[in-house]
Amino acid sequence: MSSHHDESTHHHREAEQNEIAGPVVFAIMLTIIATVIIYFWAR
Repeated sequence: MSSHHDESTHHHREAEQNEIAGPVVFAIMLTIIATVIIYFWAR
């Protein structure tokens, strides 16, 4: 039971890292797309 709890905690930590990395990657992509759109729109 304790071993299963440790696996669950470890998995939860990985999930938290994915929750943090997901929005960061999404924000970077959004910024790049917005920059490209503004760049071509301003020309």
